[in-house]
Amino acid sequence: MSGKWIVFEGLDGAGTTTQVERFVARLREAGVGSDSIFQTAEPTAGPFGQLCREALRGKFSLDPQTLALAFTVDRSHHLSKEEGILAHQDRGHWIAMDRYFYSTLAYQDEVDRDWLLSLCKLFPRPDLVVFLDTPVEVCL
Repeated sequence: MSGKWIVFEGLDGAGTTTQVERFVARLREAGVGSDSIFQTAEPTAGPFGQLCREALRGKFSLDPQTLALAFTVDRSHHLSKEEGILAHQDRGHWIAMDRYFYSTLAYQDEVDRDWLLSLCKLFPRPDLVVFLDTPVEVCL
């Protein structure tokens, strides 16, 4: 059985990471080997993702447009590197992902919406997006 690319989205604190981990555990229970599962997240642990994380933590300041571009560069690298999402997709692996460009659309609200959409349109769509509709009170 060929794998699918599943993205989990939700508010901060909604449990996206937990649900990705549960999904991966269920795949393993169903007999999918660990070598056929790519569990990943955005921002990534790579150099561009680290830049995004440090800016979000307030280690330094980036204007909103530059931050949006940093996320875009991280995503592009995440997709196309030799061991990135597209490589795993080509191998028929399951991809379980915590956040994707949908979070960019939700959180980068200080930049021009059309410009942001034009960036997001550059990227392929996953097979399924699971949005965790968690009440704000639970996420706080």
